[in-house]
Amino acid sequence: MVAASEEGADRGRMAGVGELRWGSEGRRQQGPEGAGNECVTGAAGYIGSWLVKNLLERGYTVNATLRDPGDEKKSSPLLDLSGAEDRLKLFQADLLKEGSFDSAVEGCEGVFHVAGSYGPSNLTCK
Repeated sequence: MVAASEEGADRGRMAGVGELRWGSEGRRQQGPEGAGNECVTGAAGYIGSWLVKNLLERGYTVNATLRDPGDEKKSSPLLDLSGAEDRLKLFQADLLKEGSFDSAVEGCEGVFHVAGSYGPSNLTCK
C-alpha cells in the first residue's frame, strides 16, 4: 500500500476488506463494527464473487449487483455462500442503464465497482 503524503500517510492508505477504515465523521473504524452495508457491482464475475465471499466471511452485509439475479447459474453460487441467507441482497443492475445502480448503493458505506461492460455496444471509439 502506498501513502499519499507523509503528513496524510494514514489517510492516504487504501483500506482493504476488514482493514482500517475511516468513518463518516473522520474516526477510524475496524472491520464490520460500525460499518454499514457494502455494495459489490459485477458480483457474478470472478473478482466480484471473491469480494462478496470475503465480505460475508468478515460479517459485512452485502448488496450485490447482477445483470439478471433470476439467472440461477449466476446467482446460486452467491446465494450458497456462508452468511448469504442473512446478509446478502441481490439487485438487478446494468452499466448501460442510467440509474440502475441507485437502489443497490443506497445506504452503503463503500462500493466495490468491478462490473464490466459486455458484448456489442452502441458506443464507438473515434
